Amino acid sequence: MYESQTLNAFIFDHCNKSMDNAVSAERYPLWKRACPGLNDIGFIRLGMLRCISLVDSGRHFLQAAEEVHEEQCPLSTYFKSLKSPRRVRMLEAVEQQSYDIYSETLSSHGIDYLKSFPELNDYTVLAADGHFIDHACHTEKGRNGKVYAAGFIYTFAVSPGRDDSLQKAQGNLPIRSAR
Repeated sequence: MYESQTLNAFIFDHCNKSMDNAVSAERYPLWKRACPGLNDIGFIRLGMLRCISLVDSGRHFLQAAEEVHEEQCPLSTYFKSLKSPRRVRMLEAVEQQSYDIYSETLSSHGIDYLKSFPELNDYTVLAADGHFIDHACHTEKGRNGKVYAAGFIYTFAVSPGRDDSLQKAQGNLPIRSAR
């Protein structure tokens, strides 16, 4: 039996376990590095909190994170971290381990949401969600003098045992693996 946890504690534990598994899965992960301003677990937690928070912008999120979740992160540190190629590689490794933990948990409890649909066994079934984010007033214009909203579609493989966990499409690009 599992003991009761707050959502914040569950996210923290899950992130730590996923990170530990990701570090163990590679001999010398090039993405592993200690960042004193915002460590990788903190970065992942802030990203997850951002996804589940009801906020209007990144700045609004950082203000809410400090007030509600007691998470302090300097504005420039947070936004520079979002653009880091190293952080992207780290997230790809951690995401795979997170999905493996998720799949293992469902399997250990005998949960297969598609069990009653055997005709889908040969297909990858994806659940999708997406949104567009209005650009900030200080966003630089492109060469054509226009600013476009950022659009994202995330899909999650619902099919058990599939290795294609999280995928992303941006703008008018086709859906591709986040890895």
